[in-house]
Amino acid sequence: MKNSIFFLILIGAAMAVASCSKEHATRPQAPPVPMRYTSFSDSAIPFGGHAFYDLDGNGSTDIGFGTQLVGDPLSHQDKRQWYAFGTFNTFFAVSNNEEMPFLPIDHPVTPGGFPGYSWYNASSILVAQQLLSETGPPRWEGAWKDATHSFFPLQVQRGDSLYTGWAEISFRTADGRLFLHRAGLATVAGAIVRTGQ
Repeated sequence: MKNSIFFLILIGAAMAVASCSKEHATRPQAPPVPMRYTSFSDSAIPFGGHAFYDLDGNGSTDIGFGTQLVGDPLSHQDKRQWYAFGTFNTFFAVSNNEEMPFLPIDHPVTPGGFPGYSWYNASSILVAQQLLSETGPPRWEGAWKDATHSFFPLQVQRGDSLYTGWAEISFRTADGRLFLHRAGLATVAGAIVRTGQ
């Protein structure tokens, strides 16, 4: 008799656990958005370097990365600057401070944009800069100066349609190099995509 009571309690407990696990079943995920990926091959852009990429496969440049030297005689310093730039048909999300959002992996990129940012085409955005002063040691500035496999959102226009995407970059101040990893661009207009996906 004790065995049958124990057996009934054991079955009841198993059923309770099974019924609880059904309540927490995973929801089916939306199918992934079809994407076109561009490998930047972990290219490094030292000062004086540049690179250009076609993200949508139409044979023209959509995005580029480069450097420039800016002399500032009033403050007695030079600025070595690294930039990301888009062409006329490429839009970056840009803040009033002319910075791009710094996104982690799996962050949504929506056609509507991000709070505090607006989509602008033909943008040239500072990634990082090294300040070389006559009176002090070199120092680094810029929102992306410590970026490691971080993402920024973008859109490419074809005809009247906008295609959302992202680019993944890193920056290393130790030797002053911008690293270009990869980019992804939706092949469906107006889609919400996720960085790195």
